[in-house]
Amino acid sequence: MNAIFFIFCALSLALCLIFAPDKALPAMLNGANKSVLLIFTLASLYCVWLGVFKMLEKANITNVLARLFLKPVNKLFKCKKQSTANLISLNLVANLMGLGGVATPLGISACKQLEDENNRDSAQLLVIISATSIQLLPTSVMSLISANGGNNPEKIILPTLICTIFSTTCGVILFFWAKKIKKIRQKKIS
Repeated sequence: MNAIFFIFCALSLALCLIFAPDKALPAMLNGANKSVLLIFTLASLYCVWLGVFKMLEKANITNVLARLFLKPVNKLFKCKKQSTANLISLNLVANLMGLGGVATPLGISACKQLEDENNRDSAQLLVIISATSIQLLPTSVMSLISANGGNNPEKIILPTLICTIFSTTCGVILFFWAKKIKKIRQKKIS
């Protein structure tokens, strides 16, 4: 992927230098300025929402929400350890709140524990659910819209909810469908 990205960058730079050499340097500098601004914007957004998540943790709200998910998580992921189910539940809560930066380390820890439990299918399912995560509050996207001068960033909530429900449903259905096909193929081979 890095090679493809490098090829596209080098090709676009070469074409820019050939066809519009007077605009090449200003375009590169403008792109660099925008990327630095985006980095600081994202860093500040993550700091704010990580702080909000930490406050929710201190108020024990995340644990209450995670407990609501424990039964479905245990049924869907077949966790052998309570700590694994807790990590998965917290991952789901963070994703629902649109805090992918918080959810990612929780999901990685949960996947490691699922692998230790020799529960590879559940680890794969968790990756699918985390990647397609249903978001009740797309906080990162709303913050980016607001930071870039957009009006009414809350208008993105309903479309995001519909799209993420659809993507998660499709991902889970395809996972179980692929699992069923794999079992059928294994039976034919045996």
